[in-house]
Amino acid sequence: MSAVNVYLGGDCFRRFREEDRLYVDKTPLIEELLTPDRPLVSVITRPRRFGKTLAMSMLEEFFSRQKQSASYFEGLAVAKNSELCSAWMNKYPVLSLSLKEIKDLDFARALANFSHSLSELCYANAFLLQSDSLDHDLQAKISLLKSGSAEKHDLIYSLRLLSQALHSYYGLPTIILIDAYDVPLHYAKVNGYYPEMVDFLGNMFSAAFKTNDSLEFAVLTGCLRIAKESIFTGLNNFVCYGLDDKKFSDAFGFTDEEVEEILKKANLLEKKKIIKEWYDGYIFGRDKDIYCPWDINYYVYEALQEAKAEPKLYWINTSSNSIVTHFLEKSDVDLREKFEKLLNGGSVETRLVETTHYDLSKSSEEEIFSLLYATGYLTRARHEQKAGKSADQAELVLPNKEIREVFLKEVKDWLLASLQNMDRTALFAAFWRGDALAWSRLVSSLLLKSISYYGYHEDYYHAFLAGLFAGTGVRVRKNIESGEGRADILLRDPEHGRAACLEVKLAESSERLHGRAEEALAQIAAKRYAAELREEYPTILSWGVSFWKKSCFACVRSINEA
Repeated sequence: MSAVNVYLGGDCFRRFREEDRLYVDKTPLIEELLTPDRPLVSVITRPRRFGKTLAMSMLEEFFSRQKQSASYFEGLAVAKNSELCSAWMNKYPVLSLSLKEIKDLDFARALANFSHSLSELCYANAFLLQSDSLDHDLQAKISLLKSGSAEKHDLIYSLRLLSQALHSYYGLPTIILIDAYDVPLHYAKVNGYYPEMVDFLGNMFSAAFKTNDSLEFAVLTGCLRIAKESIFTGLNNFVCYGLDDKKFSDAFGFTDEEVEEILKKANLLEKKKIIKEWYDGYIFGRDKDIYCPWDINYYVYEALQEAKAEPKLYWINTSSNSIVTHFLEKSDVDLREKFEKLLNGGSVETRLVETTHYDLSKSSEEEIFSLLYATGYLTRARHEQKAGKSADQAELVLPNKEIREVFLKEVKDWLLASLQNMDRTALFAAFWRGDALAWSRLVSSLLLKSISYYGYHEDYYHAFLAGLFAGTGVRVRKNIESGEGRADILLRDPEHGRAACLEVKLAESSERLHGRAEEALAQIAAKRYAAELREEYPTILSWGVSFWKKSCFACVRSINEA
């Protein structure tokens, strides 16, 4: 019986410990945070699903005066530092706020959503309203925030106000924790109210973090390092720790040793190789090899339920993955050649821009690759450290098989969309009149404009061919039972009384294109793939199609000949 109890999607530290769930000890983050030279405000950026929210829950549990948490930290690394625990554990007032749900269509709704979050925070600190030590005006403002009817100006000063109230109540300054600080900026950009959100957050952070004597320190987490000049204006004691920084480099995500320990507990050590291939590969702090914890938890859970469980694209379902598609669609920056290079296992040399932004429409090539790096699509190559290379120069690669598949899916989606937007009149005319030479040339021409990759699978070309006919009134069915086997693609055009059966083969070289196309055509006849079309359509074409990289060759016969 496995000793591993996985908590899928969990981000509450207390529940991990109460329910004896699988928890990889990340409490060294606390000691690393409490160095004598710590900044007043620490911003830590990591890609999504690398444990940021769980880490913030752990920090709140450790520091908060309103909790009794010693038992939850027993056996963990931080508990060995008795002096630090005595000075800090459950000693300070804490304000913990998540902005991850501020995903609204307009600024008014975003403010209302933020007001609701502040209301919940005030409910958690409702004891302040009964305290005789607090000024009545201060209590009245807290009551207004608690009611959810506060105006924008009151929301801007809310964190400062609450920190002052807690300071007055406890006699100790407040620790402020803000998770997903950049999520409102992303959705504000997408929905057209970015300047208003920048102004709001900038004023709120300035009020909370600048010349606030009631602030002990603050920690913010997010995916992107937002420019100081936008929402952190005027903060002098402010440090951002990104993917390249040594500090906190193994505080988020799992190290190789941690993954091995998980697999030992789960009796799944034989899965180590495939897990490494699929979910490892991120380089943090220039030298730390890190796995995505979201993927590890899900795969371990499924492998415990089913011994033969195959790796899946768990990361792709955690948020929108349209960023690659967006950059492929940009007309002013053509990234197809470099994206193709990445898919083929190569790397891209670029200068990393330290502070990225969400204005994707105006991104330069350097900013695009910096954004893909920050959001987890790319990572530094392991061997990239070269003599004389400046710190902001990077050699970027796809980190693992999962992200390559995610990347490829987005490329396919872009390819299909772009095919449907182009003029395909000549292509269809050649196809239905059975002009194999002309059709092969037209398809090859389209492939030259697309993105391909080595180690192709037939499904890439299946999707490509199906996409050619999408949105034209032709019914497209892929990989279905027909005749004595499975036809790759069946096309029905009832309006014109015609149909077609396509079989696709991969060639080993350009010289083998003709032979493989003939084999595909012969297979249609031998397996009677077009049999179900005979009774319905007077005109039926059989197409044997072969591909080698970006070259296409096709053979065609009418069904009577086949």
